[in-house]
Amino acid sequence: SSGINAEYGRKRLIGKKVSVSVDYVKPANNGYPERQYASVFLGAQNIQEALVSKGLATVVMHRQDDDERAANYDVLNAAMDKAKKNRVGVHKGGEPPVHKV
Repeated sequence: SSGINAEYGRKRLIGKKVSVSVDYVKPANNGYPERQYASVFLGAQNIQEALVSKGLATVVMHRQDDDERAANYDVLNAAMDKAKKNRVGVHKGGEPPVHKV
């Protein structure tokens, strides 16, 4: 859920120096502008991997021959598999949490 992800980001990242590594660029297509996809690091910690391992994000599946994916795609998938096995975050099952807006 985006509220939990935003809170995680606020607590861990605001005011911190992060590094960004562009994984790939998707060219403009069908009226959509060019988009850059990147990995974000806080020191040596990959933030995407941290979110996925806590069940706060999921990994978009790609074909085996698709080069337009995260540089650490296999690591992210392993983190998601572990989160599913441990039933954490979005993988808990049951009713989704209610967020007040």
